[in-house]
Amino acid sequence: MSERVLWADEMRKGERSSFPYVWGDAQGRAMREVLSGMLKGVPEEELNTAVPGPSGWAFACLALLSTQVGMVMPGRAATLLEFQLRIPEQALAPHGSGTVRSEVKLASQTSGTLVQDVEFLAEDTVLASAQVKASVARRPYAPPGMAELAKRVADRGLKDKVVLISGASRGLGAVTAKLFAAHGARVVVNFRTSQEAADQVVSDIQAHGGQAMAVHADITEEKEVAAMMAQVHAAWGNVDVLVNNAVAGYRSQPIEETSWA
Repeated sequence: MSERVLWADEMRKGERSSFPYVWGDAQGRAMREVLSGMLKGVPEEELNTAVPGPSGWAFACLALLSTQVGMVMPGRAATLLEFQLRIPEQALAPHGSGTVRSEVKLASQTSGTLVQDVEFLAEDTVLASAQVKASVARRPYAPPGMAELAKRVADRGLKDKVVLISGASRGLGAVTAKLFAAHGARVVVNFRTSQEAADQVVSDIQAHGGQAMAVHADITEEKEVAAMMAQVHAAWGNVDVLVNNAVAGYRSQPIEETSWA
């Protein structure tokens, strides 16, 4: 079984899913061993009262519900919030193979909430049913790459200008670097610790015909800054534009009073 990843914006009411299961003597023994380890000291009659139906099968249904939500619908992006499991009092556990079948009854993309009805079948007989509510994560934000940025830009007179961006290996700095490159600038991607991330930014720029280089320097260390500037000057000459993106603790002050220290 392959793990599914369904994000909140992909949920659809009425969508159906299913997966097979096997339940027999071996699975029953394994479940009883798990339960005996988890529920030491709990009288069997109390367990049977709390969970109607064959207790091992009831807990197997819970495990199958977890699989349904976490693997099948909606998958890895989901968090199980609540459920109602219904097992008829006279129900018997299946012996052999069966199917878990579900249908989405509510899919709210705004709140990221999904409700589905689930049935546990053996052949055409419904042995148990449940309603499950889950929270589904929104799709992670993906910063635009060079191809997308290049479509948005117009000439800003930056062609062949040397642009140094501090802290440009990720986040806003990385997007800024790509945007300058899309305008034709030669971009210096400064980084302090994230060599791999900086190299990825440079690769993305170069793959779309841009010019970029990754240069290490801790901008709070004057010697490292001087070494970076020397490296840039040797490769491309003077820096035309500085974007001081990297920041940790800071205080506001007039720009004419700032320094590299």
